[in-house]
Amino acid sequence: ILDPFRSTSKKTCTGRGTERWFGVIPSLLTTISERVDVDSLDQLYLQAEMMSSIFLEHVKTWGRQSNGLFATESKGYVAATQLHDATLLYDASTCDPTMPDATTPDMVKWAGIKGLGRAVEKVARSYTNCGSLLVDIVRQNIVFENVGDIVVCLSKIQHHPHVQILRIKNRLCPKYDAGVRSGGYRDVALNLRLVSPQTRRLGLDGHVCELQLILKSFHEIKSNEGHARFVAFRNKQAQ
Repeated sequence: ILDPFRSTSKKTCTGRGTERWFGVIPSLLTTISERVDVDSLDQLYLQAEMMSSIFLEHVKTWGRQSNGLFATESKGYVAATQLHDATLLYDASTCDPTMPDATTPDMVKWAGIKGLGRAVEKVARSYTNCGSLLVDIVRQNIVFENVGDIVVCLSKIQHHPHVQILRIKNRLCPKYDAGVRSGGYRDVALNLRLVSPQTRRLGLDGHVCELQLILKSFHEIKSNEGHARFVAFRNKQAQ
């Protein structure tokens, strides 16, 4: 039986890790001098809680640099350059943010940390109980009107001095069989590390995040119903 809070054998696991843990919670965090795999989901989720806001700030910057959009709770979109703050924006179709009575904010629908239930399911189904292979606990997405802007965003990420790109899944490639492999869904998904003085200091420079770059035409059909169909497809594939 999979115990998600117990490390599995390093002989069967390869993946991302962390170079150091600082003593925030002594029972979980210890200082080590070299990179090791982190298989335990409690440690991975502790990392994720600290990394999430750091990653989000980078995502917003990359969106602003490439004409990116972010989905809102009202099923609309806001340009990254028009964000008022980290979470809230005013829907110009319903109110004027310069007016004193403008009290109806819309919210950006940021991706949350991956649900623990799905993480356990994925580790058991796809990773032979090896938690260190999870690379999308911290995730976000940017929406684009066209492929050209996706290329610009990729270039900004590639040349960022604190980014290590580990993998790119190009589901927009004509050779990618989306019908068989992803139920028709397409995007460009990057797995990356942020290696900066801040993440080194916090022991987060080994944590892998995922960023999805999605065309608006695909995002618009990525509704709750569409996601339910994808989950059914994924379950049939035992993924």
